[in-house]
Amino acid sequence: MSHVKHLSLAMASALLAVSSASAIAESDAKHGGVAVSAVGIGDVTSLSDLSSGAISGLQVQVANDNANALDLTLRGFGGTTAAQASGEAGVGVYVDGVYQSRAQGLGMDLIDLDTIEVLRGPQGVLSGRNTIGGAVKLVSKKPSGELGFTQRFTLGSEFDEFKSISHLDLPKLGVLSAKLSYLVNDHDGWVENQAGVSGPAGTGFWSKGNDGLRAALNFDLSDSLVVDYVYQDASGESTQPYFFSVVPGSSGFAVEEPGDGVTRGEIDIPATETENESHALTAAWQINDTMSLQSVSSYRELDTVQFTNFDDILGAGVGTTGANGDEQNQEQTTQEFILNGSMLESALSYTVGLAYFDEEVELSGDLNNGSAETESFAVYAQGTYALDENLSVTLGWRETSEEKTVISDSLGGAVSGFQTEIEDDNTDIHARVDLAFADNLSTYLSYASAFKSGGASILADGLQPYEAESVETLEVGVKAKLWDQRANISVVAFYADYKDQQVAFVDPDNVLQSYVINASEDTSHEGAEIDISILLDKALTLIASYNYLDADNLNELAPYADDGMGGTEFSLGGGAATTLYATRAPEHSGTIALDYQVGSFDFGTVSAKVAYSGSSLQYFNSEGAQANSRDVINASLTFGDIKLEGDSGELQIALWGKNLNDEAYVTNSIPVASTSSVAQAFGEPRTYGLDFVYKY
Repeated sequence: MSHVKHLSLAMASALLAVSSASAIAESDAKHGGVAVSAVGIGDVTSLSDLSSGAISGLQVQVANDNANALDLTLRGFGGTTAAQASGEAGVGVYVDGVYQSRAQGLGMDLIDLDTIEVLRGPQGVLSGRNTIGGAVKLVSKKPSGELGFTQRFTLGSEFDEFKSISHLDLPKLGVLSAKLSYLVNDHDGWVENQAGVSGPAGTGFWSKGNDGLRAALNFDLSDSLVVDYVYQDASGESTQPYFFSVVPGSSGFAVEEPGDGVTRGEIDIPATETENESHALTAAWQINDTMSLQSVSSYRELDTVQFTNFDDILGAGVGTTGANGDEQNQEQTTQEFILNGSMLESALSYTVGLAYFDEEVELSGDLNNGSAETESFAVYAQGTYALDENLSVTLGWRETSEEKTVISDSLGGAVSGFQTEIEDDNTDIHARVDLAFADNLSTYLSYASAFKSGGASILADGLQPYEAESVETLEVGVKAKLWDQRANISVVAFYADYKDQQVAFVDPDNVLQSYVINASEDTSHEGAEIDISILLDKALTLIASYNYLDADNLNELAPYADDGMGGTEFSLGGGAATTLYATRAPEHSGTIALDYQVGSFDFGTVSAKVAYSGSSLQYFNSEGAQANSRDVINASLTFGDIKLEGDSGELQIALWGKNLNDEAYVTNSIPVASTSSVAQAFGEPRTYGLDFVYKY
């Protein structure tokens, strides 16, 4: 269960730099990993801020038809496809303990983010379904109970970026503390429409315009009972990524240079609209000195109206915008009870839980219409027993029972009426041994499993069911503190056995039709992860991470066959068999960052940060297209702790630059078999900006 990373977001960002030599901390008893506390560059308000490779090993891919839809991959394990109503993630995303099941909306701004925790490896016991690669846990700030106000303005120079984040903490009134937050973020697209057709926040592709309101209430009812309620209403408009022709084939499009930042002609691209409204209620009861009970309840509605225009680059007449956009509507209800405690003079600590998940998704569009409904129950338990002060054993178990109904109402505009029932009963196990040789040297050995739910391909030419996939991982790690505790190092090696892998691919004759099937043979992922933090002197800290990954490709996958439910039999690429590639699984990736505390002066403090992230060649599409590497550099210079006269507050000013080397890094790649062409979307080019933060 594995390697854990925490990002403190006081100045968090797209690339990492740490503020102390204690960055790699002691083993986290709950997750059994290594904790890394970090201060970054700029301001992370969205998971899409991590798409340039900020966290080594975590790949964040933007959907090819929705800039606000994200698919996350850890250790080469990811999801199926964001567009599928029954498609599932391979890396679970949680906001304050609530699972976010849809890729749509994950790229929208998070209004009051405090920390990000990245858990590598299967998290099937405590986090549950759809965490075969790991989990990303986002934690928001709670009301302080004291009067306070924070205002942040971000001004970006290159694409007219303007971001305003306001937080108002109200004084505690009886048992009630409250906090209100409001965010506005407008960002022009970085691919300008040649004819100047406007998007929601400016011109062209990749533009965004988001706003959101968050109200957090904390009820301190007694010394043993605390209740938190959070309401959030966010809306966003965005235009899709723009796909450049990088291999022309017979498409008729000449090769384009991403650096030009201009479309090949006038392209009408309406804005995709996303609405996300949620309620979350958390009650924590301290039963006695050794036992506590927590209840986490949530309800969410997520609505997306999506418009696309690929301008015939995916084939003549394919993906041009129509009069109506594709619409996806989701309702999600979750309930979880978590009992934590200890016994045997605290030698044994344990967690016992019950989890319920219910989701309804409706998909409607010009061609395909359908729905998926999922109901899942789970019971789990995990305990850690300390045999002595140097040796502990952890055992965990989770049983999940799930039912999913998938309905296809129409295919290609014609009435279909297909329906399938999918049942998954799954058992996940976690076992781990921790051994400390000395105060500065420890090791662990663990086994963990997890599964990802099955489904059916509504966006295929028939309703094509596929089974759940599962992963079993064996992992060994060593942690050491060296150089008078100034250097911390963590080394992890793992081997993962991948069963019934869900493989997503598109119809080579119509890339808007996507399929998910199970691989006929087991595959494996294996690799190593190294994290290092060094306090070079009292003012200079270095953090570095490196990930090695060897992920099997699906060589000689058999042609797709008719399953008797309306599917058309065809061979991928027109051949008898083909190779599908492991996606977003670079063999090498890493980050290096320096944090220099320049000093304290009469007006305040000065600090500087610079960070590099890079990865070797990787595929962004299972059918291959072109593999691409990336190298991105970010930096910032911050003037902080500036006291204003008359105790009227404090000011912080930061000058930042992102992608300073102006790397044209790929975010998505699509091969078009019908024309032998390749289309690719690229991330944001070099940008500069200023952050102003006022605190009272």
